[in-house]
Amino acid sequence: KIRQIAAELAEKNLRKPRHEIAGQGCLLGLEMLSASDEEVRKRMLESFEHYLQKMLSRVITDVESFTRPAAEWRCTWADAVVHRRHVLDLWGPQPPDGYRDGTDDSMEGMGEEGGSDWLRLGAGITVADGVIDADLARCCRAELAE
Repeated sequence: KIRQIAAELAEKNLRKPRHEIAGQGCLLGLEMLSASDEEVRKRMLESFEHYLQKMLSRVITDVESFTRPAAEWRCTWADAVVHRRHVLDLWGPQPPDGYRDGTDDSMEGMGEEGGSDWLRLGAGITVADGVIDADLARCCRAELAE
């Protein structure tokens, strides 16, 4: 099928005046200005077929071949500050209504403002390395609760 499409493109372009398809900035180089129609046809067919193959290979390449598993990703900073409790704050099970154990300290310096209290609102939040101001997080929590 690719060869057929390449041949159609070549034939379509062969109908154009030679100076429009051969020369600087054109489909074919300057050396093809004086080439026979058969040579031009052959060169265009090869060119279009190569280009179409290249496009197809990019389209059918598995996404996974461009990615790496998360377990292979390493970051010294993240390894030092992200702990199990941060993951649970974001994606842990939602606690039952009215539950508060008072021991949730996952929002470094934010006391009861982090972790399971946020999950009751349907939002997981956690702070690693103190990057969010505790007062700002409390304001956000209050606004979400309304």
